[in-house]
Amino acid sequence: RLERAKDGTSTEVYITHRGMEDVVASDSSPAKWQNGSNTTEWQPRASDPEKEAIMLQRLMARFGVSGAQAVKALLANVTGNSGAARIIEISGNKTIAMEDSFDHCWRKVGLAIERAELTLEDKDRAKGIYFLNAVKAKKSWLEKLQVWKDKAELRYRVNVKDSGNSCEVSIANQNGASDDTALQLIDKIYKNINL
Repeated sequence: RLERAKDGTSTEVYITHRGMEDVVASDSSPAKWQNGSNTTEWQPRASDPEKEAIMLQRLMARFGVSGAQAVKALLANVTGNSGAARIIEISGNKTIAMEDSFDHCWRKVGLAIERAELTLEDKDRAKGIYFLNAVKAKKSWLEKLQVWKDKAELRYRVNVKDSGNSCEVSIANQNGASDDTALQLIDKIYKNINL
């Protein structure tokens, strides 16, 4: 992912790892293994931050940065992102609290959205908002054909609110309300934010 930096003249590069793994199907029993009728299926695997760092280091080297400088820059970025996120629940609404600067929080939330494989429609860094479309991951073939359906209720805003040395991340639908889908989205982002 490429994103314009805060200074407006440079570009920040983010690399996110996604992969699949071949696993034994849940309906495969030991008896099926003995008969040779076992089955496997491809499933998404967890992202690998180490592979992301290696690819970023290789990219930096390709752009002319020495290996030592690339490692130093990556380590500075890791130590600069020291504030771990925690989830806070008040009256049924969930927010993510992060003890870090807005720039680091913005990056972490953007990467968490990518790792959670959520559909990002747009973003407004100046206002601290990511716009998501919470389309169902698995649709039937009939649902895929119904392009005329109004999907306005499926749009959500991820708000990254700057509070100086900390940030709060919340999710609301287009009407500004928190619903069950917003709570599920914030859980998905939270699970991927500290990777």
